[in-house]
Amino acid sequence: MRFSTTQSDICIRKALPSDTNQLCELLFALKTMYGSCTERTLEAFHESYATGIEVGLRCPGNSTWVAQVPAGAIVGFLSTTYRNVLRLGGAVGCLEELFICPTNRRQGIARSLWESAVEELRSHGVRVVEVVTSLAHPGQRQFAKSIGLEWYASIHRVQI
Repeated sequence: MRFSTTQSDICIRKALPSDTNQLCELLFALKTMYGSCTERTLEAFHESYATGIEVGLRCPGNSTWVAQVPAGAIVGFLSTTYRNVLRLGGAVGCLEELFICPTNRRQGIARSLWESAVEELRSHGVRVVEVVTSLAHPGQRQFAKSIGLEWYASIHRVQI
């Protein structure tokens, strides 16, 4: 899928293992922005995360979409998972991560990534998508509301 923004033509496509380095950079920026990154440098982050990103990109049930400018840079990504959930009687999706470079926000990139992901999730029988968000960033709240997110519960996690 291609679309035009105010800055350039953006290509929305599935992420490839060859995108790992650029995805590491974006994830480092995302985790640093929220203060959840224990690695102090991109190099240390890459060492800790690159293999996991590559495995995730190849894993059935995981899907990552990227927004790429003509020069080749990836300026945003969205990742989802899906699984069968007994309490819901079928497949449920989860929007895991969404990040758009600050200079590329408010151009419809997140919406285009979302629409591509939804199309794929529907092809796997998914009709409900859960969104994990800290709601720390006002843009997240606005985007979540714009896609019709209904607030009904909190997701908590425990380290094991």
